[in-house]
Order: sequence, then structure tokens, then C-alpha cells
Amino acid sequence: MQNRKLISTAVVLCLTMSVPSYGQFGLGKKGDASDKEAARLKKEEERDAKNLRSYDKVKAFAIDKYASDPDFREEVDQSFAELLRDHKMTAFMKNTHRGSKIVAISEDRFRWNDQGELYDNLLVQSRINRIGQMLVPKDSDRVFAFRLTADPTPVAETLATGTIYISTGIISLLDNEAQLSYVLAHEMAHVQLDHWKQKAMMRYGVEAYNAEQAKKAERIGVAIGLAGALTGGLAKGASGALAGGAIGLAGGMIAGALLNRQAVVNWDKAQEDEADKLAFKAMLNAEYDVREVPKLYALMENVVVKDSRVSLGFLGERNRIRERKDQAQKLITDAYKAEIDTQLKGKGFRGDSGQHRNLMAELKRDNGIMAYYNDMFEVARKNLEEATAIRDNDPAAQYYFGKVLETIGRTPEDRKLAEQSFVKAVQFDSRSENFGAHLHRALMMIEDQNTANPTQLTGELNSYTKNYVQYQIDQARALLLPPNINTIAEYMEKYGMAGWKPEMPAEANDVRISPAMLMQQEGLRAAPASSATSGQALAPKETEKKTPTLPAGLPGVPRVLPKK
Repeated sequence: MQNRKLISTAVVLCLTMSVPSYGQFGLGKKGDASDKEAARLKKEEERDAKNLRSYDKVKAFAIDKYASDPDFREEVDQSFAELLRDHKMTAFMKNTHRGSKIVAISEDRFRWNDQGELYDNLLVQSRINRIGQMLVPKDSDRVFAFRLTADPTPVAETLATGTIYISTGIISLLDNEAQLSYVLAHEMAHVQLDHWKQKAMMRYGVEAYNAEQAKKAERIGVAIGLAGALTGGLAKGASGALAGGAIGLAGGMIAGALLNRQAVVNWDKAQEDEADKLAFKAMLNAEYDVREVPKLYALMENVVVKDSRVSLGFLGERNRIRERKDQAQKLITDAYKAEIDTQLKGKGFRGDSGQHRNLMAELKRDNGIMAYYNDMFEVARKNLEEATAIRDNDPAAQYYFGKVLETIGRTPEDRKLAEQSFVKAVQFDSRSENFGAHLHRALMMIEDQNTANPTQLTGELNSYTKNYVQYQIDQARALLLPPNINTIAEYMEKYGMAGWKPEMPAEANDVRISPAMLMQQEGLRAAPASSATSGQALAPKETEKKTPTLPAGLPGVPRVLPKK
């Protein structure tokens, strides 16, 4: 019994000596807000430094084990091969998914993309890929593809295959081409640095490292326990040996654990920092201004304050935005200062082109529309304001900018600007797509009863109704048209074919479409059972009457395609 008490006392004593008390860290002291913030930042820095040391230690251990242990190497290679197969399938699903489609809203129409799938503007897609290819080192044996997905959240995803997906949401936040090049170069760096394989290696490496550390701790504990037993035996005989051994074993185990701690590693942070550094090099090689990188993080930090959902993808935690901004500034003033100065003294950095700004206006408009329907109103407002500033005659950008202002505006100035945007949407809408502008302007006129002009008001409502019916007819036509027809129509209009509509071949009139097929188009309402039978022809019946206020084509329910 006495020996047990002695052992317990020794264990408690060892634990007390090994673990510092909270008072030693000053946690009980009171300080002002600035002291607490300084202490918090210091603690974060110490945690990050500790994590980085663990990362470097386990990384070196894993690399050495991968080179020397055939069984470990086989485990890593098999895991990496499985990841490559998964990423290959991810790329196939994204690249072949027909996500682009027209969606009907009760008051408007717009181009929509299934969120997370490829963005349907091929010119913008091509532009993003060309910028990415300029960043690939000339001596690289890797191949890359840079693709754009439709998602208002800033998301960047890099596959081990070399395919890089970035969202419209992240590009819509950027001010210029240099900032875009940094995002692409950063994601490309993950592949260049073999981070996917390192993750597979590290996952197994941490397990093997911790197992080895546990064995070392056990050996140290046993050795110190034997030393304690020997010392106790010399002093007090058998009972002393037992007590000394117990005390030595307890203390040895603690000492072994402290000397050979298990690793708990957050390698994502370390890899992100490595990718940031390599991205700087790629930008400078392609003559992009790296001084735009801190501005990018400052811009994103400002947006995150207004809408935390912006930080869900590429950015991560808000404190990491600040850390990465500070690190980028340090790279500019230290590591890459000489190269930046040389470039500035020479031909300078690459700037934005008019073509790039125009394409970004289209992207910002579409992302703003998606953000609007995700209730990401700050992002929507920023995107659409920038889109209309670049292209004042874009009816869709004007229409949705008006809708955002009408939704979240608080002042008479917001309301006035919203009405002006609706007027411009109607003025420039050669294809009558944004007919909701007529409705919203009419609603504003009704609210302002003192200034409402009855003739103008009824004219707006009549235009809305007429264009809505035409939209329903066009929905039936859309079954036979390519899913990116709106983008094609925009190209045609840009190059002098205002009001262009696709020419339907004569064979289209022989195609039969069932009510079930029509119902696949979102926004279509089911026709009354008596109005048509399944498999009705696309051409309208000769006996059908047309109401003067309706557009040429099918009256009422959009069951068939109108003849040209």
C-alpha cells in the first residue's frame, strides 16, 4: 500500500513538474483590448511556427521513407493513383455536363448555368485559358487546362491531372488581368510543386512518424524505469527497486513523450504559402505586375467583411487573407524587389486590354445575376455596377442592376438610379429579353401616383405582357436550339446583327414534341389537356386566331413552334 501511494505521488509530481500552470502564461491578468489582440496574434504566430516546424519535420521524414521503404512507397503510389482516377472522372463529368440552359422567371429571362458546372461563354473560357497558358514555364513538362465554372462563390480547384477550375465568383472580384494571373499561377503552382502526391505521402507519413515517435517514447520510458529501479535497489533493496522503477517508468514515459511528440500537421497552410511564392515567379516571367497581389487580398478582405460567404472557397479563413496579404507585401519588398525594379526600368508590366475588359464585363454581369439569385446582394451590386460602367448599353446588366437597387436600395437616389437602369434596359434591349424592366418601371410609376402617366403606364404593362408571350413561344423553340444560343446572339449583336434570331431549317416543322418534352424546359406551364394531343406538330394550326396584341406566332399556350 505504501509503495502504491509512493508511485501515485511520484506520477503526480512528475506531471506537475512537466506541465506548466496556467498562471505562468499570465491568463489571469487583465489588460486592455490592444494587449489582448497582441497576445492573440502572438499566440497565432507561435502556433503557425510550431505547425510549420512539424510540417517540415514530417515532410522530410516522409520523403526519406518514400525513398527507402518499398512498402511505404507502394502505399503512397497506390493512393495517388486512386486520386488521379477520381480527378480524371471529376474532369470528365464537369467537361461533358450540359449545364447551360434557359430558365424562366415570371418576370424575366436570362442565361443561366448550373452552378459548379462550366460557364457557357466560350470567349471568356478561351481568354482565361490563354492567360493561364502564358504563365506555364517554358521548360515545364506538365500540361495544364484552365477552365471556368459558374458559381458566385470564389472557388478554385486544382486537380492532380493539371486541370484548374476557377469560378466566375473569384474572377468577378478582381480588378485587372494581373490579379487574375496570380490566381491562375497560384493554382498551377500546386501541380508544379507536386502537392497532391505530397498530401498522399504526408498522410501515410504522419501515421508512420507518430508510430515511430511512440516507440521512441516507450524505449526512453523503459530505460529511465530501469535506471530508477537500479538506483532504488542500491539504496533500499527490493522495495526500493520497485518504488524507484515505478517512479522512473512514470517519469520516463512523460520525458519520452515530451522529447518525441506526435505530429499534428496542417499541411494545407504550408502548401498554400509555397504556392504563393511560386505564383510570384510565374507572374514576373509573364510580365504581370506582382504589386497587384496585396491589392487583391485587400479587396477580398473588404468584400468578406460585407458578405462572409465570399470566403467559403478560395480564401478560407479571414485571418488567412490578412496573413497572405502581408506575406505578399514582404515578397515584393524583399525576395522579388530586384526583379520588379528591373522590369519597371525596362518595358514595364503587361496591362489590361479593351477586349479583356469587355469580356470581364460579360462575366461580371452573369456572376452578378447568379449572386442576385443567391441573395449575395453586395456581390451582385458590385458586379453589376462594374459591368454597366464598362458596357453601358448591356440591357441585361442594366436590368439586373436596377433589380438589385430596387431590392436593397434605401435612399431616393438608389430608387432613381434603379429606374434609370430599367429605362436603359428597355432602350438597349433589341431582342426584348429583359421584359421585366417594363413591369418594374410600371410598378414604380404606380407607387408614384402623383407623377404617373396613365398612357405610359399602360404601355409599359402591355409591352411586358406581349414580350412575355413571345418568350413562352421562344421557350418551345429552345428545345431545338443549342443551349448557349444567348451567347451566340450576343456575339451576333456585337458584330452588327442587332435583333438577330436563329434561322430555323424547314425540317424543324416536321419535328414532333410531346407535352412531357415541353415540360422539361423550366418555367413552362402544362397546357390544358383539350388543347393538344401528345406528339403535336411544331407548325401552328391554320384555324388558330391571333390576337392583335400578341406577337406573331402561337397564341396563348406555347405548344408548338411558329413558322418562319
